[in-house]
Amino acid sequence: MSNQGLLSALLSGFGSLYGIKLEPGKAKLPPLEHVPAIHVHEACERLDQVEPEQISADRQPYETESRPSTSTAIRHKTLESHLPVKRAKQPQSKEESPIPVVVSPGYVLSRSRSKVAMTIKTDGFFDPPKKEVPTHTLDQATQDLISDLRQQISDLTLYLEEEKLNHRDTKKQAAEELKKREEKLNTRHEEEMNRLEDEYEKEIADMKAAQQKLMAQEKAASEAIHNRLTSDLNFMKSSFDTYKTQIVEEMDEKWADKEAELHFKFEERIESAIYEQKKQLIHEHQDEKAAMNQEFKRQIQTIAREHKREIDAINKRYANAAQDLERLKRTTEELNIARVELEDTKKQLKETTESFKRTLRELQDANVRLIDFEERFHEKVSEVDDKYRQRMHNLMQENADLRKRYMSKCEELYDVKSQNDIQVQERVQTAKDTLQHVIKTRHRANISIAASDPSLDEKKKIQHSRPLSAPTTRKETVEAKLGELQIQDKDQTSVKTPPSAGRQKLLPSRPQTCVGRRA
Repeated sequence: MSNQGLLSALLSGFGSLYGIKLEPGKAKLPPLEHVPAIHVHEACERLDQVEPEQISADRQPYETESRPSTSTAIRHKTLESHLPVKRAKQPQSKEESPIPVVVSPGYVLSRSRSKVAMTIKTDGFFDPPKKEVPTHTLDQATQDLISDLRQQISDLTLYLEEEKLNHRDTKKQAAEELKKREEKLNTRHEEEMNRLEDEYEKEIADMKAAQQKLMAQEKAASEAIHNRLTSDLNFMKSSFDTYKTQIVEEMDEKWADKEAELHFKFEERIESAIYEQKKQLIHEHQDEKAAMNQEFKRQIQTIAREHKREIDAINKRYANAAQDLERLKRTTEELNIARVELEDTKKQLKETTESFKRTLRELQDANVRLIDFEERFHEKVSEVDDKYRQRMHNLMQENADLRKRYMSKCEELYDVKSQNDIQVQERVQTAKDTLQHVIKTRHRANISIAASDPSLDEKKKIQHSRPLSAPTTRKETVEAKLGELQIQDKDQTSVKTPPSAGRQKLLPSRPQTCVGRRA
């Protein structure tokens, strides 16, 4: 115990005995009327029994502050010398300052009208008393008070020594009890570790079995998905090749039919125009030759314009066919991209399989190391658990990532297939709508698509008045009828009917409704 702790204990005991609160640097005594009667002793003979280790060079003055007296016993007082003592704020006093009187080395007594204060200075507390020439003689009450204080300090010092010896015995008993508890805890810890070892071995075996079962399931699922994707891809390839071949054949047939039709119409128009011109030159007078020549030129120009418009329409249709080919190319490119992604997926599956094999090899190596580490299991158990837990977590995460990638690839392949089906349906629907629109337009225009119905001549013709700005299809009707008559003329080589008769017959008739020249 240090010097400062010893002084704190002495002051605390002194304060509890006389009802005084003592703090370092201050020691104020209560008024004389509150101080109990004390016995006077000449000197403190027990002060020399303090051990040398309790004496230190760090000594500070202490003062006591007045406080109501209590009857608390000294040995029931808790001595906390290891904690710092708070300094109480000195109250402001308007009384006159007391006169200090040095009673003995380390003791300074001050007295005023209402109170008596004594200051203990550690600088000269443990020094031998010095012989000083007394300046004045103290009264008997003050000397009795000082003697009693010395006796109390000596008693407190002896009490502290007794407490120190008691503390040594208590410390020894506590050490023995602590040793017994330590042995019990070690035994309990060994039992707990043995139990945990058994549990961890069972858990490791269960986890290995579950891991093998899970990997077998994942492998079977991956093989099933791979087989299904391969079959879907082969089916898509065959379907696309069939569709491509069918489209090419249809386009070739359409172009051939259209070319033959245009060539036939062109020849029919030229032949009909030549035949009409010849008939007009034979039956009309020489005066009408110039007018007929002009009419012939006008008809030639009209035919050229019609031919030009038809060529423009063919070019537009060819542009649509080029757009279809471009879409077909894009679809082919997307299919190639899907193939590349499928190859990447196969590579990733191969890498995952290799990683799984490598993990199995590492697991076997770990089993070998586990056998080697059985003797040092207490030190390695936590490390091995963390390592395998992290490894299994990584494998599960990789399996989850692979599953997500497979699902995304399946969705992409399904989307590509759906888009192709939608495009095919849209093309078919567009062709149906176009054909239906053409049929409806021809039906509204009251024009036969075949242009070879002989019942047209038997129908009753109704005259209608139409404005000159309204669109008409008369020319198309006339040309269709002329083509029919020309075919009949070719079949009947003996009798030839001029197309002008049919033309004169068809001229009065006009369709009831007409949307335009072309559907």
